[in-house]
Amino acid sequence: MKEIEIQLLQELKEAKQPLGTEELANSIGVSRSKVKYIIKEMNESLLNYGAEISGKTGRGNGYTLMIEDERKFQSYLHEVLPRQKEEEKGLFNNQEARINYICQRFLQNRDFIKADDLCEELMISKNQLSKDLKEVRSHLKQLGIEVVNKPYYGLGIEADEIAVRQALAKMESENLFSSNYATTYSSDTEENVILARIKTIIIDECEKFNYRLVDMICDNLVTHLYVAIKRAEKQYQVEFSEEDKAKIEKEEEFELARAIILDIQSMLNVSLPRNEIYYCTIHLCSKKSLDTEYVVNSETQKLVAEMLAYLDEYRKTDFRTDFRLALRLALHMVPFLSRIRYNLELRNPLLEEIKSRYIRAFDYASVCGQFLSEKLNTTLSENELSYIALHLQLSMNDQKKEEKKNILIVCSTGRGSAALLKVKFKQEYERYLNRVTVVDYLNVLKMDVSEYDYIFSTIPLKDFKRPYLLISHFITDQDDKRILKVLSGNEESFYRYFERNLFLSGIKASSKEEVLKIMVDNIRKHRDLPEGFYEGVLKRENLANTCFAKGIAMPHPYEILTEDTFVSIGILEKSVDWTEDQKVKIVLLSSFAAKFAKENDTFFECLSAIISSQSTLRELAKAEDYDTFIDIMKKKLGD
Repeated sequence: MKEIEIQLLQELKEAKQPLGTEELANSIGVSRSKVKYIIKEMNESLLNYGAEISGKTGRGNGYTLMIEDERKFQSYLHEVLPRQKEEEKGLFNNQEARINYICQRFLQNRDFIKADDLCEELMISKNQLSKDLKEVRSHLKQLGIEVVNKPYYGLGIEADEIAVRQALAKMESENLFSSNYATTYSSDTEENVILARIKTIIIDECEKFNYRLVDMICDNLVTHLYVAIKRAEKQYQVEFSEEDKAKIEKEEEFELARAIILDIQSMLNVSLPRNEIYYCTIHLCSKKSLDTEYVVNSETQKLVAEMLAYLDEYRKTDFRTDFRLALRLALHMVPFLSRIRYNLELRNPLLEEIKSRYIRAFDYASVCGQFLSEKLNTTLSENELSYIALHLQLSMNDQKKEEKKNILIVCSTGRGSAALLKVKFKQEYERYLNRVTVVDYLNVLKMDVSEYDYIFSTIPLKDFKRPYLLISHFITDQDDKRILKVLSGNEESFYRYFERNLFLSGIKASSKEEVLKIMVDNIRKHRDLPEGFYEGVLKRENLANTCFAKGIAMPHPYEILTEDTFVSIGILEKSVDWTEDQKVKIVLLSSFAAKFAKENDTFFECLSAIISSQSTLRELAKAEDYDTFIDIMKKKLGD
């Protein structure tokens, strides 16, 4: 692309008269539409280097290079462009950079480009472009934008202006907040100077209107307004119906938005259409911070109550009695419903951390998301789910308490020693115990043991379907440490859910569905599974992404389907596409009993610690047997 720009500038500089589009196209070897695009893009840079390409297309017209500052222009032609050309060569060797470039190319200009011209810009083959476009389509589809190929026109996108701005703001945010979600825009680049001024305007006007915005939300708004300014400069506008305008003008944020836009025009010397006031208003409505004094209407309260009831139905939770959670969720719903109404999304820079550290809360939020999607006829993004997850996690932290356990002791050495063992447990571990039952080997095989939290046995239990802890007849110091770990909820209880006979390595599969079928079929060989288990796992997959960290998926049924808890480990021979943009090598197919999740915080804490470490996941992906896999986890958890 930069090579072509250099050629075009040299042609125009040497020309004695204006050059037409066709003449320039033939001279530099590109299409006429490409010439128009290049000139449009170049003028944005040339103005900073004392020059401009002026003129227009049509019979009898042409383009002329107007140079106002020869020194600046020569610097641009002989230093800046060649340097950018070299940087561009290295940049386009990287697929991720090419994908980002193509996305920006489509979003920024909204014009169409032929595949040959795009190959030329990127200096790649058509075969490579085809591979890159597959990733581009996938990426933009998640943002509600479709890539189309129109005959005679080429490649481009179809989307409304709000969707395009959302996509551009997301990319801008990822660049700005990659290391810190609240920025001071401290560097003196032109972009950061503008961002800093926008932020100052927002803060000042919010103070005048006594309007509360937290740092992260403020930075999010800054990014959207920055994108809005750039779009308005290119004559791209968000359209609103007269009905929508009338509704927006009634919002309490409308006057604040007007003040912000007027200040931006004055301080940044830009001209913005009135529609940008409406656009700013809907963003303020979708990002407002409410306190507990705000009165939530009955419809919103009902929506939250129904959502928590839905969650209880499918996950057997007890959130419905947490009135503080209900209030926090109701306050969250007010700006959330505004975002849904105006098709906006609030980015959460902590999304990946929330998914990997609050696994259970994010799963619960996914169920809530299913309810809201059905109720509001929309689809919730992971960003929106992550905010709900934070509220649920806070509730779980508030509710966390030490619950006493029911345990079963299996002993076959006679009533006397069994009675002594029972007394020993009650004396040493009284603070953890509610009920202690002792049974012999023959009777335990006939019992329903699902009511017991833990099972301790003095003998190995053959063909026993529940995990248990093997102990001595007379509790040793080593036994004592292991028993305490189990009863206090520490790591020892974590490993027992990963069953040896449910470990599979070297799985050969080409799709997520095939992987899950293989693993479910293996589980059926070793334990009873209800009808519809596989279908229940697929339903959960359709609900929301179960990749809680890079390279690992944790699928599980949509609802509670088994009376006990287990985890099947699957190591794939080759990674498979779990979602359109995530590959998976490790699969932990799980099923949780009704009361397991709310009584086993440590299980999820340990799991989070493991999947949060990419080095640990890389080691686990290479494990060829069960013992190696468990040893790697123990090493990570410090056993």
